[in-house]
Amino acid sequence: MTKRYAMVCSSNQNRSMEAHFVLKREGFDVASYGTGAHVKLPGPSIREPNVYEFGTPYKHMFDELRRKDPELYKRNGILPMLKRNLGVKTAPQRWQDNAADGVFDVVITFEEKVFDMVMEDLNSRDHILMKPVLVINLEVKDNHEEAATGGRLTLVLCQEMKMKMKKPFMFFLILSVCLIQCSHGLSRESFPKGFLFGTATSAYQVEGMASKEGRGPSIWDVFIKTPGLEPNNATGEVSVDQYHRYKEDIDLMKKLNFDAYRFSISWSRIFPNGTGKVNWKGVAYYNRLINYMLKRGITPYANLNHYDLPQALQEKYNGWLGHEVVKDFADYADFCFKTYGDRVKNWMTFNEPRVVAALGYDTGFFAPGRCSKTYGNCTAGNSGTEPYIVAHNLILCHASAVQRYRTKYQKIQKGRIGILLDFVWYEPLTKSKADNHAAQRARDFHVGWFLHPIVYGEYPKTMQNILGERLPKFTKEEVAMVKGSFDVVGINQYTAYYIYNPNPASKPKELGYQQDWNAGFAYARQGVPIGPTAYSSWLYKVPWGLYKAITYVKERYGNPTMILAENGMDDPGNLTLSKALNDTSRIEYYKAYLKELKKTVDEGANVQGYFAWSLLDNFEWRLGYTSRFGIVYVNFKTLKRTPKSSAYWFQNMLSRKKE
Repeated sequence: MTKRYAMVCSSNQNRSMEAHFVLKREGFDVASYGTGAHVKLPGPSIREPNVYEFGTPYKHMFDELRRKDPELYKRNGILPMLKRNLGVKTAPQRWQDNAADGVFDVVITFEEKVFDMVMEDLNSRDHILMKPVLVINLEVKDNHEEAATGGRLTLVLCQEMKMKMKKPFMFFLILSVCLIQCSHGLSRESFPKGFLFGTATSAYQVEGMASKEGRGPSIWDVFIKTPGLEPNNATGEVSVDQYHRYKEDIDLMKKLNFDAYRFSISWSRIFPNGTGKVNWKGVAYYNRLINYMLKRGITPYANLNHYDLPQALQEKYNGWLGHEVVKDFADYADFCFKTYGDRVKNWMTFNEPRVVAALGYDTGFFAPGRCSKTYGNCTAGNSGTEPYIVAHNLILCHASAVQRYRTKYQKIQKGRIGILLDFVWYEPLTKSKADNHAAQRARDFHVGWFLHPIVYGEYPKTMQNILGERLPKFTKEEVAMVKGSFDVVGINQYTAYYIYNPNPASKPKELGYQQDWNAGFAYARQGVPIGPTAYSSWLYKVPWGLYKAITYVKERYGNPTMILAENGMDDPGNLTLSKALNDTSRIEYYKAYLKELKKTVDEGANVQGYFAWSLLDNFEWRLGYTSRFGIVYVNFKTLKRTPKSSAYWFQNMLSRKKE
């Protein structure tokens, strides 16, 4: 049976009529209404609106305003709006007087105040309805531009509902969902031609099938089995099962107007023991994934390692601590280039190697959980030396893989290769020299630790001076291999902190990577927080931090080719479905950060793409399933995917013309 739709705003002129026009054109059974006492249209000033009674024909309003001031009402869009309305119906109608029109299956309002009035009216006559009604509020500002956007979003929403309204609703189900906000000046065309928009995930966080189809364990599979480590004993054994649901996920990307997908390959799914025997079922999975991406017009960005070192290599030679890992990683990378490089043209060696070295070997918070006892609950490790040994080997792994690619494959396959680095922006707490120096130390120990060697062939002087013999040295041959070992660098940017110089400088009882910074962290200045927090305690929303981070890389490292490879925020995992879907704070986050990114591009930063983290709610490392970063909601029991408001915000933003 055909469903009936009602569009409701305050005056039945702009927002409801735009939606009425769009839906009617697409064959929907639709009507539109207003809820105000009168119909109001802008006049010569705010104090002089044009006021009409509901039922006054649009033709009468059009003729009257054209007589009054044709230039004014053409310029402000009122005459074109009324002309459109004339083609839809005769006159504006008032919702409260619509009883004679019968009842509707779906009512969509465009303002919270209007929603409340519709709800009040429906509740006063629910005995007449005797049937379910779905009421949805889309918050759309009352101007022509956003009414047009609201009309398109309404069409998308109604088309979705048309597909899914097969089963009857619960009796008189009333919902207010998804306050979908407009993009406020952002569009695909706001960025340079060819600028790429994508989403990102990682293998262990989304694939599932962790111990099946031939995959060997990674250090994370072992680490999270530590009793009491994970909330609710969470694992990545099933996660969100992209291994089986990859087509559904790629279809979602396409539907949301994304261009690219940044995924990672599980080393132990290809080589269960890290080296030697190949797991061809794992190889086949990534072939299916890549092929379907290309079929749907999604560009693959393949990352070779996202924290998940094969456990076999951890047991064989202490994993990243053993120099043997350099050759093993290069061999693994070589296999991937040879197997997938005919289709994958964008390669990344590592995601956030600093996190691997620091959280894995300084605090033990991440796998493999090594540290000095002073800095974490670890059974083995040395926080003063191991992070630097691990980082050194990771840099050599990266450079060796790049060397293999450039020597054997790049000329034929015509791709590019790089690395993904996390970068928290560190802002001096005060203008003092001491705080400025502390902030610079923090930047050097953070992003400079990896970016400085691959750009300049050596570690930052700050680190060399502070660490002395604890900092490993590159040989002359290694310098030649490491320096310039990237075509593109990915920057993962989420947040910013204030940094101050400890006074007096405190001498640690035991050496450690974080202690070596000799920098204090602050999250407020003169009582004002640096920004509001997301669910994760480390994530402050500081859009200007992104601007400063990208500008810093541009100015200090020769403006390399960059992608903004991760950016996003999380909500608590236990939100109700309606609250999780109505993620307006995430929309505001993306909007603010993208504006800052656009500013860097406008000022000459060589940024070629942006990847939102993450496509899906997933396994969030030490937080398990208690944190949701996705723009698509995942029910962790049924694994059903439901796009959040932020997903539709991206869909709209990436379909908009430049203003």
